[in-house]
Amino acid sequence: IFKRFKIHDSRFKSIYHIDCYRLTPKELAVLDFQEIINNPQNIVLIEWAEKIKKILPKSAIWIKFAHTKNLNQRTIKIATSG
Repeated sequence: IFKRFKIHDSRFKSIYHIDCYRLTPKELAVLDFQEIINNPQNIVLIEWAEKIKKILPKSAIWIKFAHTKNLNQRTIKIATSG
């Protein structure tokens, strides 16, 4: 549900993968979520981000994957607001 991966890069130190399907904003607060997303040395990947949209920064980048008629293809939309 919430996993940190250390990376060795000059710009970033950690990647966080957060699955918000079962996490609430209150639970994220206990995990220092705001500190994590405000740290420019972190990359934060969030599944089910629409469930916590109210606490995400306006500068968040949204990437949405969708199925197509062809089972082997997906469409990808990238936006700067959800």
